[in-house]
Amino acid sequence: MPPEALIYVPLHSRKLRSRGYNQAHQLAKAISIELEIPIIKGAIVKTKSTPDQASQTLSQRRANLIGCFKINKPIPFKHVAIIDDVITSGATVEEISKILKKNGVDYLQVWSIARTP
Repeated sequence: MPPEALIYVPLHSRKLRSRGYNQAHQLAKAISIELEIPIIKGAIVKTKSTPDQASQTLSQRRANLIGCFKINKPIPFKHVAIIDDVITSGATVEEISKILKKNGVDYLQVWSIARTP
């Protein structure tokens, strides 16, 4: 069963300004158009700037992400897909999943372009 909505992994505002775009948001836009599933833009925000996950150990990744995401608006759906560009350890989507579950989302899927070994 397809999700009711898409939520993309956010970047910290500083990183977004530096990069100029959020790759997960770009993926979500293309998926949204193709599958006709709405995006909940800005549903989750990253409140803490963290080092790039790829350069961290698993324990560092988990520690870096604790408390760095928050819900920015109510999620009116029970089934959503989290869109991320690359999943390394899974720590990012795990942290976002916890927040979504605490805020009424019952069923989550994680969609990604790539996963590192």
